[in-house]
Amino acid sequence: MGITEELDDTNIDISRRIKFQRESIGLTQIQLARAIGVNRNTIVNYENGRTEPNSKDLVKIVNTLGCSIMDMFSEKQSEQAPKFAFRAHKKLKSDPKIIAMARKYLNSYIEIEEIRNSKIQIKIPQCDLSPEAKENPDRWLENAACEVKEKCGGEGINYQNISKFLENIGIRPLFFKSNQSGIDALSVLYDDMALMMIRDRDRAVERTIFSVAHELGHLVLHPHLFTNKPDDTENDRDYEKEADIFAGYFLVPRNELYRIWQQEHLNRLPVFNALVLLKRYFGVSFWCLFRRLTQESLTTITYKALIVEVKRKLGIRVKTIMENLEPEPIQVSTLNKSYRFGRLIYAAFINEEISVSKVAEMFQIRIDEAQEMTGRWLNNKSEMVA
Repeated sequence: MGITEELDDTNIDISRRIKFQRESIGLTQIQLARAIGVNRNTIVNYENGRTEPNSKDLVKIVNTLGCSIMDMFSEKQSEQAPKFAFRAHKKLKSDPKIIAMARKYLNSYIEIEEIRNSKIQIKIPQCDLSPEAKENPDRWLENAACEVKEKCGGEGINYQNISKFLENIGIRPLFFKSNQSGIDALSVLYDDMALMMIRDRDRAVERTIFSVAHELGHLVLHPHLFTNKPDDTENDRDYEKEADIFAGYFLVPRNELYRIWQQEHLNRLPVFNALVLLKRYFGVSFWCLFRRLTQESLTTITYKALIVEVKRKLGIRVKTIMENLEPEPIQVSTLNKSYRFGRLIYAAFINEEISVSKVAEMFQIRIDEAQEMTGRWLNNKSEMVA
C-alpha cells in the first residue's frame, strides 16, 4: 500500500495540510510547483483535493516546505507553524530554501532532544512594546537590553563566548554553513523551543556577534512576529531598527561605556584611537562602538569622515566592503561555537538510537557524507562532534 493510499484509512485531509504548510512559509503555489517539477495546476489540484500526490511528489513537497512526513499524517496537526525573523535582506524573508532549511533544523533539534531526553529550559524575558514605552522607545530598548544582559551573565559576558550566554537563557545556538549572501543569523520561536541559527563564517567575527545580539532583540522585543501577523496598527514600526538599537545597548551598555570613556580619558584621543581601545575592552565591532558614541553624543565625526580615516589608517586606497574596514579584527579561532546539536546526534548514534540516514537527515547532508562521518565516530568513540 502506498503513502497516499493510507490517507483514506486515516481520514487525513492531506490537501489542507499541504496548503497550511505552504502558506506558513509564505511560498506561492508557483514556487512550490517549480521546486517539485510540476505545473501550478497540479498544486491547485492537490490543495483542492481533486488529486493526491504520489509518494515521490509528497517527499519532494515536504522537503521543499521544510516539514516532515509526520506533519502531513499526524492526527494532531499544529494550528500554528513556526515563524522566522531574519538578520538579513528583506528578500530573504520569503526565500523558501532558507526557511525550509531552518524548519528542518528546528524539527531535528526537537527530535534529537526528545531522543536524548535533554532539553534546555527557555528563560527569555519578553518585553513587547507597551503604550507607556511608546512615549520613550529608546529607554524601553535600553531597559530591555540591560534586563536580558543581566540574565545572560551581566557585565562579565565575553561576547566571543556567544554560545554560552545564549544557552544561559534557553536559546539553542546552531552554527550552519551557507553560501547565501546577506544572511548572518535567523531565529525561530516555536512553543517552548527557541533556536538561533548562526552563519558559520570564515571571518568577520564582529559581524557574527552583532547578528546574534540583533536576533536576540527580535526574540525579546518582537515575540508576536514569530507566531502571528503583526498588528495592522503597528505598520509604522521599524522592527529591524529596534533590534539594532537593542543590540547596541546589549553589547555596549551606557553606564559601562561612560565609565571606560571617563576612566581612560578617551575624549583626549583621536576618535579612531579611542574606538580601537574601546574595541579591545568590549570585544565588539569598531562600527558598533562608533554608533554608540554617536548615540551618546560622545563624538561629532561623521560616518563618511570616519570611513576615510579608517581607510587611511589601514592603508586601503580603493573601494572595499565593510568587512575589510574593521581595525584589529577578532580572530575566528577565538569564537566559542556551540556543538550541542552535533553532540546530541553523536551520542544518539553511538548508543544506536538513530541510524546513518537519520544522521544525514538531521545534519542536512548527503548519505555518503553521513557514512563517512559516522565511520570516524565508530573508529574513535572518544571523538566528539565539532
